[in-house]
Amino acid sequence: MLILLDELAKRQATLEAFFQAFMNSGATTVPEILQALDRQRAEASRLEEADQLTKTGDALYEQGRYPEAEDPYRRALAINEKALGPDHPDVATDLNNLAWLLQATGRYAEAEPLYARALAIWEKALGPDHPAVATSLNSLAFLLDATGRYAEAEPLSSIVPLAPRRLTPGNR
Repeated sequence: MLILLDELAKRQATLEAFFQAFMNSGATTVPEILQALDRQRAEASRLEEADQLTKTGDALYEQGRYPEAEDPYRRALAINEKALGPDHPDVATDLNNLAWLLQATGRYAEAEPLYARALAIWEKALGPDHPAVATSLNSLAFLLDATGRYAEAEPLSSIVPLAPRRLTPGNR
């Protein structure tokens, strides 16, 4: 009985995915719908790959293996930019994490535009009062402070008196 219920659940999920592909694709024939479904599955697979790369980068970062963490972060960013578009909040998270890594290795000039881009994405997508915006402002203030640009950092620090942190799936 359990096997039958499991099989029915799988078939229902397949039918729901088929229906979503049909509704979102503008397809009018069964082959077009099947192609749309295949594209949907491929995109989901790419997003899962990006998530795994981010987790790998996070683990390497936490172990202090910064040079090794950079490639997974960059690859996750590239996948998400292509799959979700350059202005998606998940892309901002990838930018923030890569900037945090670059900052940790003293590559401030490379990190700053990534923080700025993440901030712009989050402000546009989530609004100025969202916690991700506060985190981004704080990270940028921390970088400015680390580079001796105290006059630029001070206004940001007074807006968001938080300890800097990287964003991970658990604290987005």
